[in-house]
Amino acid sequence: MLVVTALVAMSASVVAPAAAQTPRAVVITRTVSATTSIVGDPAQVTGTVSSGAAGSAVRLERQSGRRWVTAVTTRLAANRHYALTFKTRPGATRFRIATPSDKSRRAGFSSSFVSKGETCTALARPTARTQAWFSQPVDGVTTSPLQLARNTGRMICAAAPGSTIDVAMYFIHQDPKSQDVSTILAALQRVHRLRHVRVEVLLEGRVYDKTSPLYPTLAVLRQFAHLTLCNFGCLSERATPAEGGTPSTMHHKFLTISDTVWSPGVDPAVMTSSANWSRSQLQHHWQSAVMVYNDPALFTAFDIEWNTMAACAGRGGCAAWAARALKLGYPTATSAISENLGVWHSVDRLERQGSPGRGLGVVFTPWVSGDPVATQLDGYTCTPEHRTVRVAHMFVTSRRWRVLQALANLKASGCNVRIVLSQPSSVPAIAGVQTAKDDGLSVQCTPSVHDKIIMVDAVRKDTGLPERALWIGSQSLGGNALHINDEALLRVSVDGATGQSLRDNSAVYAAYGRHWSAIQQHHGVCATKPSNARGELTRVTSLLTANPNDVLPAQ
Repeated sequence: MLVVTALVAMSASVVAPAAAQTPRAVVITRTVSATTSIVGDPAQVTGTVSSGAAGSAVRLERQSGRRWVTAVTTRLAANRHYALTFKTRPGATRFRIATPSDKSRRAGFSSSFVSKGETCTALARPTARTQAWFSQPVDGVTTSPLQLARNTGRMICAAAPGSTIDVAMYFIHQDPKSQDVSTILAALQRVHRLRHVRVEVLLEGRVYDKTSPLYPTLAVLRQFAHLTLCNFGCLSERATPAEGGTPSTMHHKFLTISDTVWSPGVDPAVMTSSANWSRSQLQHHWQSAVMVYNDPALFTAFDIEWNTMAACAGRGGCAAWAARALKLGYPTATSAISENLGVWHSVDRLERQGSPGRGLGVVFTPWVSGDPVATQLDGYTCTPEHRTVRVAHMFVTSRRWRVLQALANLKASGCNVRIVLSQPSSVPAIAGVQTAKDDGLSVQCTPSVHDKIIMVDAVRKDTGLPERALWIGSQSLGGNALHINDEALLRVSVDGATGQSLRDNSAVYAAYGRHWSAIQQHHGVCATKPSNARGELTRVTSLLTANPNDVLPAQ
């Protein structure tokens, strides 16, 4: 009986139906890396799922009207963690995490969240690694509206997360009613806030007196930038005009980005220009800029220059730079500066060259002796096939007599030398026009020229080979620009480049040739008396000093 009972009991246990298992509820946690990002930037959602087999689906769903649609799918890890990455969409988009149901669990849903996308349109990855941008006003209105401002803003929008943007600018003036400067500053603010880009801005402090219309811009910049002001230049420690000294100026107009989104590795970018950031400068003057992509050597040269000036503006002055340079890891050979008559300058006084094959180089001033522009021009002669020299500058003064003499010598050797200056509005500028004419040079004047361009298609004396080259940047053809101001002069050589850079530089040279021709086409008779017109630069100058030598800003 015991055995039978056991067998019966066993039989009953075998045939009895199993109780149905209730699917378990699923708990999904989620953490979003950023709920507000720049449109197109990646955002990540990570979290855990309380139940589910490794490899089971985890979906990021986007709300579309009353429906939820799958945006991205991934697989659950063995530890029940997941990670999903999505590109930020314009405006506000609601998302949630979802897992499908199966025999052991119900469908799971996280709490929803909203992702907001702010627009910061970046330049497309440059196919030409050296590019030229222009502003060409006709009758006071630019024919390329906002090109410099738009491209500068889009370049800024290409800054990689965690990178550094350094700006050195004579002055920045935000006019709330204008779009140009606001475009640039909005881009700086967004990459700082949303990509955690460090923004550092260096300005000439003497134009930001509390009574100046430029002064309110400082408060705007301080919202997103570390701000440094140099008063009467960064590298000059001479007596101020109030103390009887000659005024100097931090007159740079360049921007560097330590890394961009254009390539997976570190790929810096540099932009140097003739334009300050203001509505008048960007819309109503002949201006140009060159953007150089992924030239580490040229980037380092500009990076050293910016950090040198920032150190000089600090408590220790320029004497503190040596220790700072060592800390930053810069080689002494290319970063050392020394003092001469109250002005600090590069010890080796050499052009800083770009990476091999790029055909690029830059000269920074103050320059202690000689004239690097004249030295470059003295290295050329002309033949019937290569005999073109073109100049477009805001002004020239007799203190740059070496440049004028070099141009006169090129004309004597058979070069076709043509000079266009801005319509002179001051005594020094008028005198400069006359000095050039006295040297036998052809000079024409066009209103509102703020460019700084010298172009040659000539033959190098040292090699006997033809070369097309141009020099652009912030440096005017004035004495202060050479000897005491903080300035940059970028050289772009066509025939000194190779491969893609030769093609890129050739396109830049050709574009500058067209730009020069457009300036020249709007020339008139050069004024012989000072103008009473008070444009923006005249108003800025009036804020500087009462020193009679300070009547002409070294633009």
